[in-house]
Amino acid sequence: MLIVIFNWQASRLWRFQNYTGTEDTATSMSAFSFVLICLADLHLWLRSLVNGLISADMAPSAPPRSIKQVFAQYSDGKKFMDASDLARFYQRIQGSENMTEESTALLISRFYQISQKDPSLNYDCLNIHEFFDFLATPELNSLMQTSEQPTHDMTAPLSNYLIYSSHNSYLTGNQLTSRSGTEMIEKALQDGCRVVELDCWERNGQIVVLHGHTVTEPVGFEDCLRAIKRNAFVRSEYPVIITLENHLSLDLQVEAARILKDILGDSLYLPSPEERPPRVFASPDALKCKIIISDSPPKAPLSQQVAAANTEASADNGERNRAYLRAQEDDDEDTAVVLESDMFDSSNASEEMQVDFSEDLQQLIYISSLKLGQITVESARGLPTPGEHCIMVNLSEPQVKKLMKEDAESLIRYTQRNLGRMYPFGLRFDSSNANPYQAWANGFQMAAINYQAHDRPCWITRALFEANGKCGYVSKPPILLQHLEPHSAEITPKLSLKIRVLMAFKDDDAHELGRDHDLYVKIAIDGHPLDKANEKTNTIHNGKELIWEDQLFHFSLRVPEIAILRLEVWDDDTFNRDDFVGQSCISIDEMKEGIRITSLQSREGEVLHPNVKLLCWVEKELWSNGARQ
Repeated sequence: MLIVIFNWQASRLWRFQNYTGTEDTATSMSAFSFVLICLADLHLWLRSLVNGLISADMAPSAPPRSIKQVFAQYSDGKKFMDASDLARFYQRIQGSENMTEESTALLISRFYQISQKDPSLNYDCLNIHEFFDFLATPELNSLMQTSEQPTHDMTAPLSNYLIYSSHNSYLTGNQLTSRSGTEMIEKALQDGCRVVELDCWERNGQIVVLHGHTVTEPVGFEDCLRAIKRNAFVRSEYPVIITLENHLSLDLQVEAARILKDILGDSLYLPSPEERPPRVFASPDALKCKIIISDSPPKAPLSQQVAAANTEASADNGERNRAYLRAQEDDDEDTAVVLESDMFDSSNASEEMQVDFSEDLQQLIYISSLKLGQITVESARGLPTPGEHCIMVNLSEPQVKKLMKEDAESLIRYTQRNLGRMYPFGLRFDSSNANPYQAWANGFQMAAINYQAHDRPCWITRALFEANGKCGYVSKPPILLQHLEPHSAEITPKLSLKIRVLMAFKDDDAHELGRDHDLYVKIAIDGHPLDKANEKTNTIHNGKELIWEDQLFHFSLRVPEIAILRLEVWDDDTFNRDDFVGQSCISIDEMKEGIRITSLQSREGEVLHPNVKLLCWVEKELWSNGARQ
């Protein structure tokens, strides 16, 4: 190559000298300058070669076979698809029966604006590679349909909705030693969360918020309320509920009531005497832009929570109990954590005293919250029964699980008019979370999530409440509002779902899907227990092309309204635990059909890299009475 450059430069020199008609030193090129120019050209050539290799490696993958077949079918054998062809593709493959040629022409035009690419033919059509890039553009072809406004009826009572809820909303880390602050409250509200929990205590005569009986640092009560006021309706105009866990003296409760009124102002919902508590809860629509106060009694003592957990376990001897905590990495299974029985001896446990409410604070409470033991119960089983007024029951994760196994139908009946809130087991010191479907599938409207955990329950919760315009409220499925047996295996499927992960797009400069990884995709359905499923693709070892288009997965869903499709990419490790790469969770009820793209996210819910994404082919078919409609 150096010889080629030398000969080319010599030719340039000869032409220059013949053109100028001179060979004097003033105009001629010295030997030294000539060599420098040759070396400079060699440097430029090498740099262009390296850049070309990098560009080739970073270029979008070639279309898989299925995409080529679709393009050939809908382009009618042409080398391009025009707006008419793309409209037929949307009508027949993408599930958009009303798609028009005018609409697809706008999509093509927008594609060129987003991609900033020059067309191979014209700005009104796509060749095979442009069509492939079009399908891989999330702004145009996302697997999740987005709506700026709610699509569900928002005029039913609050008890008819699942509500986006947080637990100990002020904590920034674990439940024992972390700092309390307003950051997580603000983040939760900005993401659409509608229920915020504040544990109120007295420190040096002041009202502060902290996790009691721990060394967590406090944050001011007023600071929390100001953060709520600033962020309450940034994402959604539907009501925010503040659950106050009250550990205050009567004098400080009077002060708390004054602070609530002063800071929240007109946003604070002031219930009439007849609404304390109401006979029927108002609707989210009627409570728009209002902040509702709910009292929350002190959580059940840990001894009671462990006792409830013990009923779920079978111990080999009487000295050990088993409490079930969700595993952070294992697939949807409960990991048994063994506890010494004398650690939580109920005879030695310090029970919380019931705190009376001052009249000033009581006048602000719209949602009265009680522990299970304070509610009218059936003497035979200790299950809650509906009363004349509507209230909220607060149960720990093991308590819900225990009652669910005893009589799930009673829980569902109870929460058809009343509210139910499940909070994490007291032994989740690391701020991990329970499976929220333990609550939702049994009619409980609120599965309180430790927002800072970044675990699977967090992903699932965020995905469910991305639906319905991201307003923080999702309608309960009909099965939880009717007098049915919602856990019966005789319930017929309502939706047939077929999924193929066609391929993964990667970026070798990004660590997430770089070279030398052995990658596979977990495909899971999270939802009602009858719908729960887990599958995975084959592993592709050290391959450049991550294509799984020949692997079809079929799911039959009985309660698709609250089901989530969870896609996870993992790096297969023969000798160690597999490494997590990324995830994408999508509400099946609002998931689009056809060939669609979804970006992979980190555990924290952040997009990994613009080029790291999965291309999927989704087919949805509604069934009636277990048969195709």
